[in-house]
Amino acid sequence: MNHRLIYRAALPLFLLLSLTTRAGAGNCEFVAKPAGSGQIGTWIDRDNWLSEAHRRVTLQAAEVFVPTRQYQPVSIGSATPRLLPENLPVRDPLDASLRDLGFVLDSHLRADAVLVLRQGKVIGERYRNGYRPEQPRLLLGATRPLLNVLGSIAIAQGKAKADQSLSRAVPALLERSSLRKFSLQRLLENSEGFNWSAEELSDWRAQSARSDGHPEGVRAWLAADARWPRKLEDLPPLENQQTPDADLLAWSLSSLYQRPLADVFCEQLFRRNPPRYPVHWLTDTAGNELGNGLALSLHDFAQLGQVLLDTRAAAGRSRVPSWLVEALATKNRGRTAALAGLPKGSEQRYGFVHLGGSGSRVALIGDGGASLMIDFDRRLVVAMYARPASGEERTLRDGLMAVWDALGQMSRSMP
Repeated sequence: MNHRLIYRAALPLFLLLSLTTRAGAGNCEFVAKPAGSGQIGTWIDRDNWLSEAHRRVTLQAAEVFVPTRQYQPVSIGSATPRLLPENLPVRDPLDASLRDLGFVLDSHLRADAVLVLRQGKVIGERYRNGYRPEQPRLLLGATRPLLNVLGSIAIAQGKAKADQSLSRAVPALLERSSLRKFSLQRLLENSEGFNWSAEELSDWRAQSARSDGHPEGVRAWLAADARWPRKLEDLPPLENQQTPDADLLAWSLSSLYQRPLADVFCEQLFRRNPPRYPVHWLTDTAGNELGNGLALSLHDFAQLGQVLLDTRAAAGRSRVPSWLVEALATKNRGRTAALAGLPKGSEQRYGFVHLGGSGSRVALIGDGGASLMIDFDRRLVVAMYARPASGEERTLRDGLMAVWDALGQMSRSMP
């Protein structure tokens, strides 16, 4: 038999299989998992696991307390970490004296993990306080800007129109007049939201943080007659990331795609390269993903910054619409309100912050200590998991800016 003929006949099939495999490489298979024991040690349980005192431990073990949907890679590779230079000069934001990188990370930011990408490659990483590179960490409010990105993708793909009301996006809420006046675009812009009372927020947090909450889950809580009608209000920048509005958006996205939210997230944002490490998405008792429930390894969190960076560099090849990245990255020449601890001219956009000053830098600053900085000019991404003390937002932002500036200067001297 002519082997050359067999090869020619088989080649198209081989190429087809190869393309099929490559096209599906970004898909993740999530599996529902029940909550764990609900207890860590003697003191931490379902009632207090999200308290400030326990978060250094519990944000890396949220699946112990709440049901999840989990993605597990087929294999987890290991590599020798390329350490960040501890003695890199950093301008201390408190007294303007020159310190070193390690001092600022430990003293001002209480950073558990830092990872720096340049041109898509890791140029430095640092881990402390028992953090393991492969361990997913709960992002809390830092999930919300990523949901805004997914919403922009849904609009770009024709799943929804920008001016479409939330009541149309979620048929179960069709009769809620408050939602008929609130468009998907306005929700994604993240500058206004519904005015939830302190009692409602406390009740909502209890529903989200416990595995023994309402059997019908957070969506039943949102749909209840007692929640509506409700007025909209302007939101202070970088505040109120953790509100029921995040669950409204999560519900809308799942409804628009007719898919579980975790699947939509992975298919749209990890299309080219699946996550390297496990991904957890916390759910309510009914199995629906929570709007503040994404848990990622630091590496995979950094890769989301790389996705935004690559979108601008290669328009048309990413599912993230170029108009969103331009909205984030383009300097606004008008007047903007000051954001304490950030450069003059910094402005919140779609839950991210366009950093003022020269250059084109965008930051995601979560209310749980997770942050992501994307420098479009230097093709630099800095991801960090930190644990600043409660009420020290200004110190956190000052410290982040000092570290970002120093790492940006370091990258300049690299080939």
